Amino acid sequence: MKYVDLSHLKKNNISYLSHFKRATWLSLNMILGGVLCFVHAFIPFIFVEAGSDKVKKIYWEIIHAKKG
Repeated sequence: MKYVDLSHLKKNNISYLSHFKRATWLSLNMILGGVLCFVHAFIPFIFVEAGSDKVKKIYWEIIHAKKG
């Protein structure tokens, strides 16, 4: 796994600001999904599909959304 790639933005043809917005959106949604799953672990009758819905939304964004 590559942790440092100084040409990452250029390879993906995306500006720093666009990358920042997209990465922020994804990370906040991952955090929210984790919190919902954590609450669901203790109270199984709430947020029943919230975790899987977040994963699906994040997956769709990574695979299908346009960059920039």
